[in-house]
Amino acid sequence: MSKTATGSFYETQASLELKGLGWSVLERNYRSIHGEIDIIALKDGLLWFVEVRYRGDGSAWESISTKKKKSLTVTANKYLSQATCAYHEVDFVVCGIDATGSDWLENAFDEVV
Repeated sequence: MSKTATGSFYETQASLELKGLGWSVLERNYRSIHGEIDIIALKDGLLWFVEVRYRGDGSAWESISTKKKKSLTVTANKYLSQATCAYHEVDFVVCGIDATGSDWLENAFDEVV
């Protein structure tokens, strides 16, 4: 399976998990000139910008570089600037997926939107 197909598969898995927990998935693969956000989801006024990482070994969140964090932050700000409604809170979340399942890390990094 190609890297793109693998990524899409696990992003779908993460989206289904969020929907099962009552979240609304607003966007998948939101793109701006600065980068891409895998999933944007909403529940009770909390907006999640989700980076999905599949890892056979190693830590999913440790695999996110400073450059990727900046890209996610700038892209999230672009999304918020175009949003038709205001959100009470936003959070950057990493969904790490491995052979044992998924693990969600909220407040994945300190960048503030």
